[in-house]
Amino acid sequence: MDEWQVEIPYEIVSHNKLLRMHYRTRMREFDKARDLIWAYGRPLPVFEGQVNLEITRLWGFRQRGMDLDNLYASCKLLIDALKKPKGRFKKGLSVIMDDDPSHVVLKVHQQKSDDGQKKVRIKIWPVE
Repeated sequence: MDEWQVEIPYEIVSHNKLLRMHYRTRMREFDKARDLIWAYGRPLPVFEGQVNLEITRLWGFRQRGMDLDNLYASCKLLIDALKKPKGRFKKGLSVIMDDDPSHVVLKVHQQKSDDGQKKVRIKIWPVE
């Protein structure tokens, strides 16, 4: 597959809020993100080699942009939902092999949504 893109109605939770969440609440948030990617992104591809992963946060009505470092850290749940499960953690979608820099070139952006809805756009394509 050359390129895969999905847009989900999901509000990225700030990394600062994720750090203060109870671990079960954080897992429910992860499950919500994973299930939305699964539902809106089918059929799910499997990328074997190194990929470019671009995540765009579209913020909605009465919101504002995040700091860049907080934005990158806030995408952890989405990236973990995309990667192949390993070890005791068996909840990934296996779209990408791993989330380390040898497998993923990560780019994260944010912009105001045109329709005022909170969304996340995920785009994946192989590195040439």
